[in-house]
Amino acid sequence: RILIVAMLLWNLDAKIVDVETAFLHGELEEDIYMEAPEGAGYGRDECVQLKKAIYGLVQASRQYWKFFIKALREIGFEGGVADPCLLMRRNANGICFAAIWVDDTLLVGDTKA
Repeated sequence: RILIVAMLLWNLDAKIVDVETAFLHGELEEDIYMEAPEGAGYGRDECVQLKKAIYGLVQASRQYWKFFIKALREIGFEGGVADPCLLMRRNANGICFAAIWVDDTLLVGDTKA
């Protein structure tokens, strides 16, 4: 809500971004096994080890969040202490806020920022 107020008070622009493939590229930090899917050429009682995150995996959203926060920090976003999902970047072009919710991001700021 505070970002909407900031947008109105400071005449900022807003953009909502939904990352459709957010959970497909996460690097796993632990060993995770699952039953082999039918038709994959494995026996009925065999399992496979996952190398990357997949949809429905509990760790998938956490891995995406870690990847995305790291990328935002690399381009100058700071914050996330009191609220780890709210970051800010300020430069000569203005200010930009990024509010992250699972695989959706609300960007509020000056157009050039």
